[in-house]
Amino acid sequence: MKRTGSYINYVNKYCILGGLDGPGTNSAARQDKGANTLRRSYISHGTLSTAQQKLTGKFKEAGWELGKDYEFTGSSEELEETRRNILVALVLAIILTYMLLSAILDSLIHPLTILVTVPLGAAGVIVALFFSGASLNIMSMMAVVMLVGIVVNNGILIIDYALQKLKERESSLADGVRDACVQRFRAIFMTNAAIVAGILPQALGGSGTEFLTPLAVATMGGVIISTVFAFFAVPALFLLVSRGWKRAARMEAK
Repeated sequence: MKRTGSYINYVNKYCILGGLDGPGTNSAARQDKGANTLRRSYISHGTLSTAQQKLTGKFKEAGWELGKDYEFTGSSEELEETRRNILVALVLAIILTYMLLSAILDSLIHPLTILVTVPLGAAGVIVALFFSGASLNIMSMMAVVMLVGIVVNNGILIIDYALQKLKERESSLADGVRDACVQRFRAIFMTNAAIVAGILPQALGGSGTEFLTPLAVATMGGVIISTVFAFFAVPALFLLVSRGWKRAARMEAK
């Protein structure tokens, strides 16, 4: 942690309160015509994000003199860079998934309906982390990226069956979606139940699995919530989009 000025007493005090082990080591240097103090400390318990949040709160309470400031470096910088990279990976995963679904379904609209399962999965991650007490760290963020490729399967099974029925003209729009939910319920339930059962031991924790527990918990939450609400959100949005699309086509024809 690097900061300008000489608030070493504050740093020592709040490092201890923030869960950092011992007073750490200090080194002074001059850069850009200013005095810089580099402080190295190590976390004895908790996560890096938690310690950084506690220190930031304490520094804001303490206040800073004019011309003095602080910033986190070292592992904190690497953590922020990793978060940005994961965010980029998430955006790329959504874009690539949309492109693939557009090619398979031969539509630019219905893939958006399927992708509604992604925010449902993200909501499940937040709920699972909240009730489990796990932190939103790198592993749980990686789970969100993986969920993009998992939760869309629910929407694919429903929409694909409904479109197949509509092409065969065996049912109306509403009946086709209803039949899709009924006929695909078993396949969706069994697939997602197998995923949850497979990662349940990891989510419960144990010797050597603590590091991966947030990933398992986040994945379970995302899969469960997206599975439950996919049977409501996907059909409703599919009906809304399809009816709006047909209405726009009729108006254009006139």
